[in-house]
Amino acid sequence: EPSAPSPYVPGMAPPLAPQGDLLLPPPAPPGGSQGDPHLTFAHGGKADFRGCDGCYFNFLSGRDLAVNVKTEEAIFKLRGAVVHGTFLTEVHVAAYIRPANVWMNLSYWSSEVGDGNWGWRVVNGSCADKPFVLGPKAVKECGPYKVLSDYASAKVVTEEWDVRILARPVYDQIQGPTHRLDLALKPLVAERDLSAWPHGIIGQSFDGDNLPINGKQDDYSGSLVHTTAMAEGAIEGVATDYQVAHPFETHFKYSRFDSTMASSRPRTMAHFRSYEEMPSLAPISFASSTEHEETERQQ
Repeated sequence: EPSAPSPYVPGMAPPLAPQGDLLLPPPAPPGGSQGDPHLTFAHGGKADFRGCDGCYFNFLSGRDLAVNVKTEEAIFKLRGAVVHGTFLTEVHVAAYIRPANVWMNLSYWSSEVGDGNWGWRVVNGSCADKPFVLGPKAVKECGPYKVLSDYASAKVVTEEWDVRILARPVYDQIQGPTHRLDLALKPLVAERDLSAWPHGIIGQSFDGDNLPINGKQDDYSGSLVHTTAMAEGAIEGVATDYQVAHPFETHFKYSRFDSTMASSRPRTMAHFRSYEEMPSLAPISFASSTEHEETERQQ
C-alpha cells in the first residue's frame, strides 16, 4: 500500500498554538508539579525521558496518526533542589483521513498559555488545508475526527485513539518555559483490534502482553540535579530513533503510520501472546507523560 503523502511543506510554519481543563484526568494529586517528563506506560511501569533542547520526538505512532512532542530545557527548584531538566512544551498531531485523502493537523503550544493558565488561541490547526482556531469550550470536527478544547486542555478523538493534553504552570522557575504540558494516550478499541501495532516512546507500550516494563529514572535526592534518563530499558532501540525533524513528521525508524496489523508487530521486548490470550478490553487507564510532582511546595 502506498504511503500517505506528507502533511508538511518545507518552510511551512506549524499552525499557531493550542492550549486548553476538562479533559485530562489529573495525573497528579493537588499541588504543583515539576521535573522532567515522567512516562507511565500502558500496562504499568515507568521511566523518565529528558529529550533534548528544542527537539521533537514521536510519542505515539499508529496507522494514520502521529503524536509528536517538543522538549525544552529548564532550570527550576524542586523540594529544595535546583534541577536542570526539561519539559514538554509542544504537542503536535498529524492525522490522515485515508479514504478522503485529507489531513488534520493540530498544535498545542505551552507558550500560548497565559498567566491564568489559559488563552484564547487554545487550539490551532487545519482540516483539509483549511485553518481553524478554537478558544475555550469549543469543538471542531474533521471527518471522523473531533477536537475539543477547554480552558487549560484539549482532547483529540480519532476512531481508535483518545489523545489528551493539559497545560500547567512551571512553579519556582529559574530559567526556561513558564508553562509545560502533560500528555495522555488511550486506545478506544482493544489493543489487538487496532489497525496496526502502535509504536513511539509511549505508544509501543500498548503491546498486548498486559505486562509492566520499567526504564531508567532520574535521581532527585541531591541539592543539584542534572537529569539524563532517556527511558533506557523501556523502549525499543534508543531515544534518537524516535526523533523527528519537524512537528508533523509521520515517519521515523519505528513508524506505524502506513502499517496494518498484518504488516506490523509489537515491540521486540513484548511477551508473545496469541490473539485469544490478549486482553479483549481497552485499557482502563491512560498511558501518559507527566511531570515530577511537588506536593509540598510551601516547604
